[in-house]
Amino acid sequence: MQPRLKSSKKWTPIPQDVVLQIQELFKENFQKELQNSRIIAEGRIYQEEILLRVGYIENGRLAQYNFEVSMPYKLTQEDSALTCLSICVDAAGSLMSEHFDDPDALELPYTWTESDFEGKKIWVQHSTENSELAKKASQLLDNEDDKLVYEEEDLEDLADSEDEDPDDDSSGGPKGPLH
Repeated sequence: MQPRLKSSKKWTPIPQDVVLQIQELFKENFQKELQNSRIIAEGRIYQEEILLRVGYIENGRLAQYNFEVSMPYKLTQEDSALTCLSICVDAAGSLMSEHFDDPDALELPYTWTESDFEGKKIWVQHSTENSELAKKASQLLDNEDDKLVYEEEDLEDLADSEDEDPDDDSSGGPKGPLH
């Protein structure tokens, strides 16, 4: 999952008991549509946004159909994390309902797009990333720990290091065995 805001670096996962409640809610509300599927819910709490992904994966398939919602978040008495998360859950449920009502009519963007939901400003996008495969790949690469707070990789530093040529000797000295 990629956050909407570039400033979103450090995050805390939505607690597992809340994730399980979200999954149960979607299983109950979409029992008929999801009878041959598994529901996936996950989310992150950043300093300035709440990010929620609710998706489903049909049995025997690799592609996971995800509805992702991002909402601005600041710790105030009016907008607690739970209130923002509740709005995100409702928005994801609404998107899923529209998807199942007419799958060809709903065209979700693949990039964050602003939307109005119940008088609140939210951002939505669609993805087909398989959460379990992404997590297993991360574990294989030893990038995943059980922490309370995580930090996004600085993509600019990563891009800079990929641009560097390990064989480049900018000192002007001889390169390779033939020089």
